[in-house]
Amino acid sequence: MRLNWQKLLSVIVLASLIGTFFCLGLGRYFTLDQLQQSKHQLLAYYSEHQLLTMLVYCLVYILAASLSLPGALSLTFAAGAIFGPWWGTLLASISSAIGATGAFLSARYMVGNSIQKRFGARLEIVNRGIREEGGFYLMSLRLFAVFPYFMINLVMGLTPISVRTFFFATLVGMLPVVFLYSYTGTQLSQIQTFRDIISTRLILSFMAMALLPILAKKLIQWWKKRQVPKEK
Repeated sequence: MRLNWQKLLSVIVLASLIGTFFCLGLGRYFTLDQLQQSKHQLLAYYSEHQLLTMLVYCLVYILAASLSLPGALSLTFAAGAIFGPWWGTLLASISSAIGATGAFLSARYMVGNSIQKRFGARLEIVNRGIREEGGFYLMSLRLFAVFPYFMINLVMGLTPISVRTFFFATLVGMLPVVFLYSYTGTQLSQIQTFRDIISTRLILSFMAMALLPILAKKLIQWWKKRQVPKEK
């Protein structure tokens, strides 16, 4: 019973935070227009308070990603616009991975364990595949950049993939996408809408990159089989 009350309290806290975000209209601060308007003020503040700006940025990104709030794309643009492409990529990548892990753990704590206990036998094949291929599969999902990241975080929380694997697969899998958006953020004044950076060629490139983890896994398996000495 105590565990149920803990879960209920967790749900209330999360719902309150998400409700506050939408009720106060805080989403307006995570738009492309707002970022363009406040770019010079942010740069001026960063020049005087570099470490504090980095810390606040990371905390905001982690909180937004943990609560699955909209605005991750704008925050990644902001990283490039404020910190430059390299520092921006580093800060956005680490923050997004930590935030995604927070959302992942929330889903696992609230419903994931219950689903595994109730349907574990029926899900054994899926669970085995996730345990063996989970990291490569998750990296592919991240690289596809087609499925909403918050959805991937929540769904993965229902699987037996380890926290460590989830974190590092997310960090590596999202790196190319984060770098692209962070670099694009340095050209913020030239962007009018999010569609300006999306093209068929870009989508196809991400889809091609998404196949690399799976192909690498198959190549490693093939190489290991080749190393096994043949029986005489």
